[in-house]
Amino acid sequence: MDNSGILHLHPLESEAAKHGKYVGTNLDYDESGFPIIGGEGVVYYIDKTQPM
Repeated sequence: MDNSGILHLHPLESEAAKHGKYVGTNLDYDESGFPIIGGEGVVYYIDKTQPM
């Protein structure tokens, strides 16, 4: 998640680690780093009204 709460996926664990907390996933992603859900890149963000 970036500072705005938007999820980005990155192929290199070493690069992801530079940006704080990260987890492994098997999701595919588009050229912008957004997860592909239902065949399309989707902007996924947290609901800031819910506790993390």
